[in-house]
Amino acid sequence: MPGSTFFKNAVKFANATKLAKSVFLGSIVFIVVGCKEGGAEAHQKTRNALFSAPAEQPVMVPVIVAEYSQCRYQGDTPRVDVVREIDLATVLTPAFGQPLPEAPKLDAGRIGIWFFLGQRPTPGYRVSLNPEVAALEKGHLTLGINEIKPDPRLRIAQISTSPCVLIAINDISFIKLTVVGDVPGLPQGLALE
Repeated sequence: MPGSTFFKNAVKFANATKLAKSVFLGSIVFIVVGCKEGGAEAHQKTRNALFSAPAEQPVMVPVIVAEYSQCRYQGDTPRVDVVREIDLATVLTPAFGQPLPEAPKLDAGRIGIWFFLGQRPTPGYRVSLNPEVAALEKGHLTLGINEIKPDPRLRIAQISTSPCVLIAINDISFIKLTVVGDVPGLPQGLALE
């Protein structure tokens, strides 16, 4: 159900925001205490610890902004595309006689990443994000994806589907994207050079 995915992603974002606030406040306390107790030398150590570039930089939590079950890509392996504008006519297979749904909007300062799962034998296949895997290191962006399969005990129509999701992330500078996860055919990469 799309609403439940939205709620789960909203909760993840809220938790990440709380963590960022607590890290920020903890950093301020650390700077003030370090400056007070150790003078200039402690201040410089604190500054170096806080502002030195880490090996892996966290990426703002990626969020699924749309998911569809009938996408045009019908390959056997996953595929990934990076977009700045959404054109559903190039992504979705419209139902006979039905108009395409309204295209989702990307907020300012965000870009979209289409992740196509590939052809599946029944409805019920979905994609979830693993936000703990999201990282940016030396221009290489890595995102984590998990495949959600339908419950095998359910009776499901034997209609092939080709699920895809649109993931929004900050418009950050990267030259290579790799998607990793438990989906057969991953890791899947895209070089933007």
